[in-house]
Amino acid sequence: MKKVFKNFLLFIVLLTINIFALNAQIDDNRYKVSLSPEDLATCGGVNNSFERVYIQGKNASCNNFSITFNLPDGVMYEAGTAVITSQLDTNGLPITINPYVIDVAGTPNNPIFTLYRNGDPNINWNVGDEVFFEFKRSADCDAVALLNSGGLFKDAHTINFNDNGGPNSATDNDNNISSYALLAASLNISSINTVNANVGETYTRNITIAQGGLGCTETFTYYVDLGEDVDDIYSLSYQGTPLTPTSTVGQVLTYEIDLNSSPFFQNVGNNDNASFYRHRIQRLHGWLGWS
Repeated sequence: MKKVFKNFLLFIVLLTINIFALNAQIDDNRYKVSLSPEDLATCGGVNNSFERVYIQGKNASCNNFSITFNLPDGVMYEAGTAVITSQLDTNGLPITINPYVIDVAGTPNNPIFTLYRNGDPNINWNVGDEVFFEFKRSADCDAVALLNSGGLFKDAHTINFNDNGGPNSATDNDNNISSYALLAASLNISSINTVNANVGETYTRNITIAQGGLGCTETFTYYVDLGEDVDDIYSLSYQGTPLTPTSTVGQVLTYEIDLNSSPFFQNVGNNDNASFYRHRIQRLHGWLGWS
């Protein structure tokens, strides 16, 4: 009974180690793969950032190598940005004979990168070969939703290849390794001064919207709930330009603010584009009448 118990414990330990090996950073007797991701901001363009990938061949019988990424929700591969930045042999010299070539397939959220020598999947990797490549990623509103729900950002990936035993694979989806930060906007409305109002008169108040996040935004929705005791007379403006609500339901007015459009374009944030960055404070002006 004691021997059976020891064997059972040994099986549990081995199983745990095996599961960890399957899901942690890839480093076995065939390949080593590591990532060096940059933090990623929203809004695209200059806010996109690189994922940098290092691959080392460790077995001379392996070929037909590909790496498939399962990017977080809202994170997308930017087409045409994948490039091999370096490839070295075991002596640290550039590989010039049958150099590695990168190709891309899959989808923006699940891109597949193949690395074949001279474009031929059947040519084996040499032991000690090192390939470095990078690609750009962008982030949209789905990524912000993932962040706000407590999600973590890791470019999980699976490698597929052939060895003497046939098709093989390994996966790294451990969020504790090579994760990165999503830099997103966080808007808030500063305290609005209370007005002592008289029936029949009209009042104007400044509304300050502050961006306290680490990223940026180009659009946001602004709601105004007039309440039952306020007249239908209400106006919202920015730097003297009246804004038109996109919808009115009962006493609730909805404004879709697009910082790429007038009167906001190049007047918000850094003044060089529509991005609304941290500590850039703008004001809307609202006036209303009580009946």
